[in-house]
Amino acid sequence: ADRDRRAVQLALTDAGHVAITSAFAAHNEREQAWASTLSRSEQGALIGLLEKLVTGPVAAEAKRRF
Repeated sequence: ADRDRRAVQLALTDAGHVAITSAFAAHNEREQAWASTLSRSEQGALIGLLEKLVTGPVAAEAKRRF
């Protein structure tokens, strides 16, 4: 139900840590490549818009659910 607060705790294996670290590095490189195509002004505008998305009412609702 909506108020069910049961949780499951997970832990990564050593191989999982290696995999996630590698995936994060590749993802970060892609983001840097995408951002490098934008001017400083455009990067600032994008950051502002992304911050608005993650702090808006939909994000707040998602945080309340978890």
